[in-house]
Amino acid sequence: MAAYQGLRCQEIAGFDREDVLGTREQPVIVVVHGKCGYQRIIALHPEVLSALRCLPMPRSGPLFSRPRGGRYPAAQLSYGVNQWLHGIGIEATAHQLRHWFGTGIYAQTHDIRLTQELLGHQSPDTTAIYVAWAAVDAAPAVAALKIGATGRLK
Repeated sequence: MAAYQGLRCQEIAGFDREDVLGTREQPVIVVVHGKCGYQRIIALHPEVLSALRCLPMPRSGPLFSRPRGGRYPAAQLSYGVNQWLHGIGIEATAHQLRHWFGTGIYAQTHDIRLTQELLGHQSPDTTAIYVAWAAVDAAPAVAALKIGATGRLK
């Protein structure tokens, strides 16, 4: 959910079954407990939908529960995900997966506002930290600038 939905660990920990709308024509997840109360709706990635369908999902309440019941605290969830990633040889963190999501969305769309909304940022300045720019895009972008015969910018 961090890599394919761009979610923070606190958002994953706060997910309820009711927040997954997987039977709609375009399945979505509703981030109800976003940072600073910021709510958003994100298209559900097919891989996430498939993985969720493999889970024994409850009818309602927390989507991810601790073995003895109750929600995972965000810090514990983050630690567990990081340990799992490192255990399978991936030197990344759950939060780096979120960065990967933001970079990937921006690379595909070149739309900072869309990326901002999907990440749940209040400011595009914060989003700019998450999205990597590609130097290979710079030369063609500069070269494409033209001034028309009338002296107007195209």
